[in-house]
Amino acid sequence: AVVSTLSGLCSSGFIAGRQAKYLLLKDALFSGTKLFLPLLFVQHFHAFGVVASAGLAATIGLLVSLLLFMPRVLPGYVPVPTLGAKLVRRAWGFSGMSYGISLIAAAPRFIMPLIVINVLGPEENAYFYVAWAIATLLFAIPTSMGQSLFAEGSHDKRKLGRDIRRATMLSGLLLIPAILFVWLLGDVVLLAFGGSYSERSIELLRILALVGLPMTFERMYFTVLRIRGRLRELTIWRTALSVVLLSACALLIPVGGLEVIGWVWLATHGAAAVAILAFRSELWTGR
Repeated sequence: AVVSTLSGLCSSGFIAGRQAKYLLLKDALFSGTKLFLPLLFVQHFHAFGVVASAGLAATIGLLVSLLLFMPRVLPGYVPVPTLGAKLVRRAWGFSGMSYGISLIAAAPRFIMPLIVINVLGPEENAYFYVAWAIATLLFAIPTSMGQSLFAEGSHDKRKLGRDIRRATMLSGLLLIPAILFVWLLGDVVLLAFGGSYSERSIELLRILALVGLPMTFERMYFTVLRIRGRLRELTIWRTALSVVLLSACALLIPVGGLEVIGWVWLATHGAAAVAILAFRSELWTGR
C-alpha cells in the first residue's frame, strides 16, 4: 500500500512536469514485471507468490521512477521525506474528489477477479487473470494518452482541441498494431503460462484487446472533464460504467463463461464511446 501510494505521487509528478512519457514507461515496467514474476515465484511460494510478485513489481517501478525518471523531470531532484501540510490542505478539495472518482473507476479491476472465482472457481479465475493482465497493458495506452492530455491541457487550454485530436490519434496508432499482435500471436504468448492458457484464455484476451479502442474516446472525454473541473459529471460517468460492468458480468458469467466478460466490457465501453461522440462535441473542440 505504501509503495503504491508513492508510485501514484510519482505519476502525478510526471504529469505536472508535462513528461507523461515517464508515466507510460513506469506503468509498462510495472505491468510487464507483474505479469512474468509469478512464473518464478508461484512454484515455490504458491499463492503468496502472486502477492509478492505484484509488490516487487511496484517497488521496482517506484525505485526506477525516483532514481532515474524524476531527476529528468525535475532537475536536481533528490527523494527526501518531508511534510507538506499546507499543500495537502490547499489541494484537498480537488484531490479528495479525484481520489473518490479513482476508487469508483478502479472497482471493476479489483472486484472482477472476486466475481469470477466465486462464480466459476479458481481454475477459471487463473485463465481470466492472465488474459486480464495482458489486456491491461493495452488499456495503459489510452490511459497514458489521457494523462498526457491532462498535463498539456491544464498548461494551455487554448490548444486543448488540437491536443485532444493528437492524443486520440496517437492512442489509435499505438493500439491498432498491439491489437493485431494479440489477435495473431496472442495464443503463442500465452504458451509461456502453459498449453491450457493458450486454449482457454485466448478468446477472452482477443475480445478485451478490442476494448482499448472505445476506451480511448472515454479517456479523452474524461480528461476534458477533469481539466474543466466538471468532477460531478465525471463521477456520474464513472459510477455508471462501474455499476453496469460489474452487474452485467455477475449476471451473465454463469451463462456465458469467461468470454462473456469480454463482450460485456466491449459493449459497455463501446456504448459509452458512441454516446460521447454523438452528444459531447467538446471531445473534439475542447470547449
